[in-house]
Amino acid sequence: MKNRKQAAARQYISTVCLFAKVLAGYMFFKTNSAYGIIFAVFCLVQMIFFPEPVYRGPEQITYFRGPHLEEELERDKRVTWVITFFAAWSPPCVSFSSVFAELSNDYSLENLKFGKIDVAKFPDVGQRFNIDCGSFSKQLPTLILFRDGKEEMRKPFISPKGTVVRYSFVKESIIRDFELPTVYKKCKDNPLRSRKLKEKKEN
Repeated sequence: MKNRKQAAARQYISTVCLFAKVLAGYMFFKTNSAYGIIFAVFCLVQMIFFPEPVYRGPEQITYFRGPHLEEELERDKRVTWVITFFAAWSPPCVSFSSVFAELSNDYSLENLKFGKIDVAKFPDVGQRFNIDCGSFSKQLPTLILFRDGKEEMRKPFISPKGTVVRYSFVKESIIRDFELPTVYKKCKDNPLRSRKLKEKKEN
């Protein structure tokens, strides 16, 4: 519970700071365009030289580019995939990267894999999976579980009213909501090699 509150607080603070910068930039431009340009340059320099720390630790994650994700989902439907749709500029996505890496280290198998795709670089992929990639998006990151090549679950999800249901991307919540221990056990009990041997015997 403590870790969940800390992660949520960090994510909230990062989001507030981002919107505060956007609002400040707008106010500067409204007052004097020169001030707005100076502020924009300052923010750009800060992003380049003092970016938010990025996770550099161990991970078992496949990074997809463009249509390669859909090709991989179709290539071998025996593999269950947990995919993060993210944007490198999004503070919540940056905060979630270490959590996702830990999950990949804890649960990866030959037939249970973890992947990521930057929908800011490949917005067409985001559109195909109904993920808003805009600056004010509430869907970044989006985590989707694919089984048999089809989407089985996602967080955050869209309500029947068309609104995004907010989700706290902390490790404990993801393990519980995506039932990762159960998914892991099913995949481990049915490895790809044993399936291949079974198919050969049947043929």
